[in-house]
Amino acid sequence: MGYIFEMFKAYITNKAYKLAKEAHKGQKRKVTGEDYINHPAEVVQRLKHYYKDDPKLHHLVVVGWLHDTIEDSDITLDDLKAKDFPDGAIAAIDILTKKPGQSYMDYLKGIKNNDITRRVKIQDMLSNL
Repeated sequence: MGYIFEMFKAYITNKAYKLAKEAHKGQKRKVTGEDYINHPAEVVQRLKHYYKDDPKLHHLVVVGWLHDTIEDSDITLDDLKAKDFPDGAIAAIDILTKKPGQSYMDYLKGIKNNDITRRVKIQDMLSNL
């Protein structure tokens, strides 16, 4: 069982990387002009460093790769469901996606109340400094 679960974690995190790469293809960072995919890559590296022993690391990595895809591409939450990403990861990505008309304070309250989103958002913000 352990080996199969480890294979699943590797598969789902690689699948998230590939989807993020596709979703952000051709996009550039506003300030630096570098390829946008470097931003989620940095978020993921930070998550892997700070939470390397966390049993939820694969969820953190999936969300780290995909945290900007809903806002910055044509990919939808339904697309993520259709691609069989874990429900918990999809819920976290939804929370991390600021909705039209949502106040920034309400957005942050939702993030604060979810362990995965809080950790990803902190690394996202540090990457954006």
